[in-house]
Amino acid sequence: MNVPDRAIVSIGPALSLAFLMGLIAAMELLGRSSRLELGAIGAATVAITGPLSVIGLHAGFFDRVTVGILRGLLGAAAFALIYLGMIRFASLGEIALGLALFVAGGLAIYFLAQLRVRPPGAAH
Repeated sequence: MNVPDRAIVSIGPALSLAFLMGLIAAMELLGRSSRLELGAIGAATVAITGPLSVIGLHAGFFDRVTVGILRGLLGAAAFALIYLGMIRFASLGEIALGLALFVAGGLAIYFLAQLRVRPPGAAH
């Protein structure tokens, strides 16, 4: 699979923050509101990395904006799915649901890795 270098800017934080924050939330036995707050902070942090990944690319403005927004949304979705999978798997013992959420998060990362900004002058 050929992943654009800039996509790693969104993939890395999504995976690492989801794993670490999910593990913290599961092992500390946080309440529902605390888990929600921790997840919202992580998702917002990962969503910011999408637009940051297209800064300085030589492409049309709307192409960069579209890819940046999609990378941010897919990164946040991947974070949320893996984060919830960690909580379900490690804290609540729902192994099948946790694994299903991990697979869904992996699919979101796969789709995120497919996004590319077209070079200037490329055919539509």
